[in-house]
Amino acid sequence: MLSKITASDAGVTATFDSDAEKVVLTQKTAGSSQTITLENDTSGFLGATKLSAAVATAGQETDADQDKHLADASPFSSIQSGTMQINGVDISVDVDSDSLNDVISRINSSGAGVTVSLDDSTGRVSLLSNSVSAQLELDSNGTEFFSALEISDKTYNPTGGKILSEGLSRFEAYRTADEMKNLAGSINAIFDDTELEGTPSDLVRQIRSEITNAISQNFDSKDSRFNTNFGVNFDFEAAGKEIFDFSTSDRRKLTSAMIHEQGSREVHDFIHGPAHTENTGLKDRLFTALTDTKSDLAELLGKPGLLVNLSV
Repeated sequence: MLSKITASDAGVTATFDSDAEKVVLTQKTAGSSQTITLENDTSGFLGATKLSAAVATAGQETDADQDKHLADASPFSSIQSGTMQINGVDISVDVDSDSLNDVISRINSSGAGVTVSLDDSTGRVSLLSNSVSAQLELDSNGTEFFSALEISDKTYNPTGGKILSEGLSRFEAYRTADEMKNLAGSINAIFDDTELEGTPSDLVRQIRSEITNAISQNFDSKDSRFNTNFGVNFDFEAAGKEIFDFSTSDRRKLTSAMIHEQGSREVHDFIHGPAHTENTGLKDRLFTALTDTKSDLAELLGKPGLLVNLSV
């Protein structure tokens, strides 16, 4: 009987689950739109196999939203067919035949001077200007394309290649805060005397001095305490406490800043340095400080490698 059902035009596969001792009907058409209808049983088969009282489980769509036609993908239902402009270049959009990936590919090959990417893990679309010195003009022109992606229609000033958005996503902000916490732990370990046998050696003092100078240069100050308004603070005179005290409240300040455009720009400039200037950020200065001590460490440890985890 199950073989007959499967071979029929009913469009389902009939199998027997021996563990659960039940008959299972599975729709052959993938997706959530197709249903299985049971009716007009004159043989008693549906009742005997308890299919007449079975609970249906909806199918799942096989295509991700970015692969569906825009008209069929709920996150992009506000987009209208038409023509948008990027840096004055026309980009066509047809919601009945284009998927998000189709439009992204069209933009990247259009010569508009931008690179568009999609983060599959977060679903976030980013636009990166191909020129760090040119303005970037975005105009949905009635298609509502950019607003559907949570990107504002406006002219963006040169930002040194900064990814355009209204700040980072929460996922990206939390990931950056995790890296900052790791950095804080590494710096605090270098300044921790409790693990030393005796007083700090000349080499330890030199490494600490290099790091202190790198951070003071980043703040353009010779003071021993350095504070930001986004939770990254240093205190090199802290007695019995951490030099880089990155508490839970500091973490909240940092993530809150990064999900807003102005705050994310401030954090970006702090880490990487302001765009279009010769000033470097904390990342490069710390890397230089650690590189300067590598030769001394090599003499003691036998030419070690230097691994600096600053993916922040």
